[in-house]
Amino acid sequence: MPTTVKIRRSGTASATPSALEHGELALNYADGKVFWKDASNVIQSFTFQSYALASHTHTASAISDSTTAGRALLTAADAAAQRTSLGLGTLATQSGTFSGTSSGTNTGDEVAEYATTSAFPATGSTTLLYLATDASRAYRWTGSQYVEVGPTSLSGGSSGPSLALVLALN
Repeated sequence: MPTTVKIRRSGTASATPSALEHGELALNYADGKVFWKDASNVIQSFTFQSYALASHTHTASAISDSTTAGRALLTAADAAAQRTSLGLGTLATQSGTFSGTSSGTNTGDEVAEYATTSAFPATGSTTLLYLATDASRAYRWTGSQYVEVGPTSLSGGSSGPSLALVLALN
């Protein structure tokens, strides 16, 4: 049969123990305080309520296991500064879906998918490949207009290899 261990306790608000042995604990469950006797024979206490998560904060520099990049992201002034910190530029403000890079490395050749060409942004980016999924076609922004690139079909067939294969070969 299990043994129940009880520590000194009180339900009276502001009550403190008058004496404790070393290693003995006391609890005031009305106040949420735990008491113990320290090495100098002084009764010490702490309150559980003072450690509420809502009031628990740290500065970014106080997080000892964060990286410099992580702290820069935490301390960025606004979302634009966070995008810059991450190296996203305007990519994160595009309304399309980011699909990755053609070479698997950060070359600046990102792919953005859109349902139709009419969903492309009015002004594109020369570092993005735009995919119109309704017509399975790829486009690049020249600086003034969208121009279709690569094979005429992204799905392969008689018009040439699929864009997925072309990207994989790059």
